Formats: sequence, C-alpha cells, structure tokens
Amino acid sequence: MLYASGTTLYLVQPGWTRTWDWDPHPERTTVIHAFDLDPDSEQPVSYAAVGEVPGYTFDQFALSEHEGHLRVATQDGWWWTGDEGSRVTVLARNDRDLSAVGSLPGIAPGERLYAVRFVGDVGFAVTFEQIDPLFTIDLSDPTTPVILGELEVTGYSTYLHPVGEDQLLALGLEIDPNGIIVEGLSVSWFDVSDLEAPTLFDRLVFSGHGWSWSEALYDHHAITYHRDVLSFPRYRWTDIPGWESSLTVVDAVPGQPLLHLGDISHDDLGSPDSYNRLRRSVVIEDWLYSISDAGVKVTPLRDPGDVVATVEFSGE
Repeated sequence: MLYASGTTLYLVQPGWTRTWDWDPHPERTTVIHAFDLDPDSEQPVSYAAVGEVPGYTFDQFALSEHEGHLRVATQDGWWWTGDEGSRVTVLARNDRDLSAVGSLPGIAPGERLYAVRFVGDVGFAVTFEQIDPLFTIDLSDPTTPVILGELEVTGYSTYLHPVGEDQLLALGLEIDPNGIIVEGLSVSWFDVSDLEAPTLFDRLVFSGHGWSWSEALYDHHAITYHRDVLSFPRYRWTDIPGWESSLTVVDAVPGQPLLHLGDISHDDLGSPDSYNRLRRSVVIEDWLYSISDAGVKVTPLRDPGDVVATVEFSGE
C-alpha cells in the first residue's frame, strides 16, 4: 500500500513480531518505508527512513503526515481470535528511523476498525461490533493523542469524507441494533463542529427487498463528491428481475438534509442477458457521466432521470 504527502512517499507492508520464541501466532505489525520526493534534484526519489508500528492497517486514509509527524491508525489482534481494539501511533523522523513519539492504544477493544480520516490536528475513526462508534481524536499534541468524543449509531461507515471543518459525509451499511441484519447502504451526515459531542445530522438508508452492496464500500475511487452532489454505484439482488445495478445520486449540501435525487441504470445497454455493472462516475461542468461495463450515459448533475447522451461500448 502507498501513501504520499507533498514531499514524502510511504510504502506500507505487513510485518510480524513474536512475543515468545515458541509462540505460533506472532503479533501483526506494520512496517513503513519513507522515501523523500524532490523532483528538482538529481535524485528525485531517495530512501529516507523506516519504522514499525503494532497492528495492521487497511487503506491510505489510515496514514496522514502533518507538521513533520506521521499519524498511523492500525487494528490490533487477529480476525480469527477476536480483535483487541485499534490504535493511533504518531511517528517522527529520527535520522534513518521513523520513531514513535506518541500513541493512543486500546480504542474500542473487541471491535474492528472500518474507517479513518485525519484532518489537521484531528482524527476520526469508525469501529463496529454491534453499533457504530465514531471517535474524534485530538492530535494537537503529537506526544499525547487523546479521544475527545464518541457517537454511537447503528451500522457502520467504511468511508469518511470531510466537508469543511464541521461535517463528515460517510458511506456505509445500516445494520439493525442487534448487529445482525443488513438493512441497506447508508449515507450519513455527521456534525463534528463540537468534537467532544459529535452528532448524526441526517442519514439516508437505501433499503428494500433483496441484498445490496457497492464497490464504493471498499474502493473510494467509486465515490464521486463534487459541487455538493454525491454519486456511487449500488448493486441489488432481488428474486425478480435478479441482479440490478445503478448509479445512486444524492444531493449533499452542507448544513442541509440529504436528498436522494434518483438512480441511473444502464440495463438497456449491452446484450439483453448481460449484467451491466455501474463502476464509476465523473462530473464535468454541469453534467454527470455514469460509466458501466457496457457504456456511458450523460445526465444533468441534479437530474439523473434526464439522459441527454449515451455511448455504448462495442462488444467486438
């Protein structure tokens, strides 16, 4: 996995540490290699330092460089033995070493870490077992990160998108209070203007009959948020007609309730028996381009029901 700031590239790989010589299950660690980036020098990329933190991480949003420090969120434990909580480790460059200068261990023991985002001196983390705690973390003192606030809501988020200084737009799954039944995909507005008391401002749940999923739950490239409009692919399985795929479009204006603008289907493209999975979307000026395995459709940004152009991919 890779994460890059303006001046440094970080290469992340798994590592292992044994607690005893006879221990058959070494503890998971994360090894981080730092490379300096200077496109104007004779050596634009140079190896700079290496460090190691406890636990394992899952995407580039779990790392953030800020004012000379690298913040890393990791999950402790093993998935088959039960997670031991998560942590945030703050690293600083010390010659050729990335050394820990601060740590916040033991975040939500027994729960898995699903989403992380760092914004300046603040970190946000989502964990889940039966409910979804959203944690706000103060990182203004790199040596002593602390949890400021916690919000418990049903379901969990897998992607957090900061909007301004006071709101988080989140995509995830809504799950019943017992943590068993998936009720549908969810889009949430979190109000984080008070870091000690974050709140859920609004939430849309795309439920209904049948199973639903989205590539956007594990790949942020499938999410587009531009000009206060959020779009992401949504897949559903129902008894009739079976597989369905569409691009879901949501009006997400900061400070206002979420509004489902509609869905764009590509079921009319390709062969009649094909499953045209929606994959991506792009906003260009006032137009939304939805892209599937079978073609491209163009609609007004806030009127997904009005298809003004279609380009079908050739099957040859």
